[in-house]
Amino acid sequence: MRPEPPPPSRKLGLWIGIGAATVLLVALAAVFGDREHEPAPVLDGPGGLPAPPSGNGAALPALDQTLAWQDYVLRFSGRVAWNGRGNQANVWASVTDGNTGRPLGEHQLQAAVYPNGNGQWRFATQVPVPGDSRTPGAHVHDINLIFLLRPDGTWVYLKNCWTATNCL
Repeated sequence: MRPEPPPPSRKLGLWIGIGAATVLLVALAAVFGDREHEPAPVLDGPGGLPAPPSGNGAALPALDQTLAWQDYVLRFSGRVAWNGRGNQANVWASVTDGNTGRPLGEHQLQAAVYPNGNGQWRFATQVPVPGDSRTPGAHVHDINLIFLLRPDGTWVYLKNCWTATNCL
């Protein structure tokens, strides 16, 4: 003898549950999935930034430098200032879309300061943009400005990295 099929209301509830789970999975995949047009960030802590090391050592020479840098689509001009102590620096940046020349804003940002090895230091932050010629819609770009501290106490800007392997 064959068992009786469940009443139609149970089947309908099952299909509604499957549909809701599918929508949830698609939404999660869209948020956390492969971002074809946006490079993966270098940083992976809460809010995109891990906690920088505490600055209990001796002070380093202060850094106050005007510079220009870029990533895969944006161009920046601005200034980096750090007192040589602690783990926070200030970055001021004027942001422009490198493909269109469209201004995308002026920003004053806090950057975390990390030793990067071989006398190099990384100043890490993120800049929000309303959209650019490569990625429509509001999003953020990672900034990892790499500086070299020379033995004579002068700072030299080397490059900006927006992922572990993408630097200019």
